[in-house]
Amino acid sequence: DFFTMLLSRLSMPGAKLFCTTNPDAPGHWLNVKYIQRAEALDILLYKFNIDDNIALDKDYVEALKKEYTGVFYKRFILGQWVVADGACYPAFADTPEKFIVAEAPKESRNFISIGLDWGGNRSLTAFTAIMVHGNFEKIGYIKDHHITGVKGSINGDRVNAEFIRFVKELQAEYPGVPVRYAFCDSAEQYLNNGLAKAVRAAGLHVSIGDSHKAEIVQRIICLNTLFNTGRVYILSRCNLVIDGLRSAAWDAKAAERGEDKRRDDFTSDIDICDAAEYAFSRFMPKLTPH
Repeated sequence: DFFTMLLSRLSMPGAKLFCTTNPDAPGHWLNVKYIQRAEALDILLYKFNIDDNIALDKDYVEALKKEYTGVFYKRFILGQWVVADGACYPAFADTPEKFIVAEAPKESRNFISIGLDWGGNRSLTAFTAIMVHGNFEKIGYIKDHHITGVKGSINGDRVNAEFIRFVKELQAEYPGVPVRYAFCDSAEQYLNNGLAKAVRAAGLHVSIGDSHKAEIVQRIICLNTLFNTGRVYILSRCNLVIDGLRSAAWDAKAAERGEDKRRDDFTSDIDICDAAEYAFSRFMPKLTPH
């Protein structure tokens, strides 16, 4: 609607609108309604990829190419309008052994952050904890947990008690490393408020906040970048995270509509994926600054 209105304001003789964009799904409205109709609409198209930008340092360009894989490499590096299909995290799905370790590296342990996704219909409440190393140079999944139940009958007291135990276990396992944050599904404010109150009553200094409002695809791009550049690890005991990320796949029907959506048909653990992404999504500008 905004773009249509923008075009309607080109009322002065010779008025021009200059736009730049990265490619998206082929069915995206910009591609279907405008780019594919360029001749009929008097639109002049230029295509440039990253190698055409002579102002960029070659080492920077090569580093950027390494950050992307699969659909995002085709879009952001090759400039292709392609469908998001297959695994959401191809680097991890293809070679999980490269990222699964027995214990967290001891160097530069900074703090621990937790992601929490409240259960819904036919889904589970999930916790994941990440270790942040140094100045966001690396993150690692160090602990996960599931609680059964549906949204209509979530026992807040039970979730609060299991969350507090989860935090205390982390404190015992990683003494000296503060459990600093917990980022929760922002749609469940009354549950988040109850959790914050319980955590304070337990004497724990964990900041309870809402999950970041970033689009799911932005979270997927960020975690893919961390996988592709070797900046994330997963402890072998985190079976929920391992299975969830390895089985996460794109929704083919949504792709036909020009949308990038993760498949949510219970063939993969969406709850653990959400919790896994909530744990780091507030830090995306620091993890992938460009």
